[in-house]
Amino acid sequence: MKSEEARLCWAGLLVVSIITAFGLLHSREQRSEHVTVVVARTGAAGPAAARVQPPASTVRPTAPIVQPPRAGSRANKPVRPTAPIVQPPRAGSRANKPVHPTAPIVQPPRATLPANKPVGPGPLVVGWHDEMNRVDQWTPLPAPNSAAVAAPTPGQMELSLEPKPAGFPYSYQWGGVRQIAAVDLDRYPVMAVQAPRVGPHAYWDVGVGLVKPGGEVIPTLKSKSETKGGLQFVDVGAAGLKGEQQLEIRLHVGGSIKGYEVADYDWVRFIRRQDETRLQEDPDLPDVRLDASAMHSATSPGVQTTAPASRPGPVSGITLVQIGTLEGHRGPVGTGIRFSPDGAMLASSAEDGLVIVRSIPSGAILKTLPGHLPAGNTGVSFSPDGKLLAAPAADGNVKLWNTSNWSVWKELPGGACPLAFSPMGRDFAAYLPSNSAVDIWNIKSGAVEHVLPVPAMTTPISIPPGTPLVEALCYSPGGTRLATAGADGAVRIWSSQTGALLKTLRGHVGVVRCLSFSGDGRWLASAGEDQVVRLWPMDGGAPKVIGYSRSLIGSVAFSRDGAVVAAGAEGQILFWDAESGTPLRLVHVGRDWINALAFSPNGHLFAVGSRDHSITLWRYSEIHS
Repeated sequence: MKSEEARLCWAGLLVVSIITAFGLLHSREQRSEHVTVVVARTGAAGPAAARVQPPASTVRPTAPIVQPPRAGSRANKPVRPTAPIVQPPRAGSRANKPVHPTAPIVQPPRATLPANKPVGPGPLVVGWHDEMNRVDQWTPLPAPNSAAVAAPTPGQMELSLEPKPAGFPYSYQWGGVRQIAAVDLDRYPVMAVQAPRVGPHAYWDVGVGLVKPGGEVIPTLKSKSETKGGLQFVDVGAAGLKGEQQLEIRLHVGGSIKGYEVADYDWVRFIRRQDETRLQEDPDLPDVRLDASAMHSATSPGVQTTAPASRPGPVSGITLVQIGTLEGHRGPVGTGIRFSPDGAMLASSAEDGLVIVRSIPSGAILKTLPGHLPAGNTGVSFSPDGKLLAAPAADGNVKLWNTSNWSVWKELPGGACPLAFSPMGRDFAAYLPSNSAVDIWNIKSGAVEHVLPVPAMTTPISIPPGTPLVEALCYSPGGTRLATAGADGAVRIWSSQTGALLKTLRGHVGVVRCLSFSGDGRWLASAGEDQVVRLWPMDGGAPKVIGYSRSLIGSVAFSRDGAVVAAGAEGQILFWDAESGTPLRLVHVGRDWINALAFSPNGHLFAVGSRDHSITLWRYSEIHS
């Protein structure tokens, strides 16, 4: 019995021990769930060590431990990583202030620029250029070296040669075109030419010649011949040419006499030597600008200038430097190109019915005045004080524009063209086709003071239908006399004070298209369809013929000192010494008619208007012996 009780006692003790041991083991497993392993980095020099720490609310793990949350426990709240994350800042905390990285931040390139292309240094400034927008400004060389000229696309000129017939004495052929350019070689000594396409059996090259004062061309430089399209540079300044020079530029194409040879030219530019690399890297630079700084020495806006009182001596030559081409008209430029009395503005009229007023020296358009007479012999005239600009309107009246605000100050009824202000500022004259007379108005009152009847034609000369009886008129410098000329070939001198006809001058055979008084009033120049320039003395001496042209003359002008007479014909301007009639210079300007010439008030600028819609500005000076 006792032994049985002992066994039961020991069995109970064993069960209790087992239960106690199981409870202790279960409690240890539960406590182990709260143990956190913290990895401490000792840096680059030492390895990472692990240590066991008891759980604490202030200890946050470096990486989150994914466990189901326990009520009342903070061990599984979100953990802050070592790398910064974007969180709203806490008041008074510096933890979330912007972090400045040590490496630069890479940003995508701007959409308007190539990712790896540097921004250029600005526009390419040139001393002279032709972007091939007007290929008619290039003149073919004389046969047998002439080339056919075409414009397949805007901004490109195509030169081509046809196969030569049997019996041609050479095994190859070449041809080309030329143009005269005035360039300051001290500042822009390098000529750059781009020819992107050349025919399979063709070659291309370019040449430069020096134009002497008498018009003779001295060949100076020639590039190498290329059979592939590309870019060539000719350093003209390195050949010893300095300063402002008149140059003849030649563009050539050559090849076999059996095939159709062709070369395309994109542009010709005179540049600085340091800009050669820019063009080599990018021949298609979009922003090319003509250097207009040379114009600043030509005239000072706002300063009244006068011509010299007397000639400084015989003229042995003249210097012309082209400083700009003014575009804007959509029709042939008419006979009206006038500088304002202070030289600060240039007004022009054309067959497009527009009068365009530009700022000098910049050439920028100040105002475009529409609604004017769309005729070739239109004219414009500034009042002596520069406050008014007169132009014939399309309705047959004459508009007097206020140049301060470009409003119409007054309209004179029944006037047309040609027209002119008196140098004294009191009178205004214009031809009226309706009654075949020239009316002289009082500017202030607008009343007609004199009517100058133009006699009917008595000379049996052939003229085109519709030719006006009066093609040109101009006042003498003192304003006391008015000269008129036109269809019958006669030049008439009127008294602007009484309206009386003082004299009739005959000698021309054909229509007289242009007149100009010398600055001292001693001479009157006239020219027209008989291709002759005549000088008429106003003191009763003998008239003289000073020059001839190969074609009709559409414009004539005295230089400001009266020493030189200039005349515009078909594609050329001719200059003579007014006293001796000695030819001074022949300048080629495109291939169209020159309708208008004008010298600036100080005599340093020369404007040329052409039927090709353009106006070119030149710097002008005389060489006196």
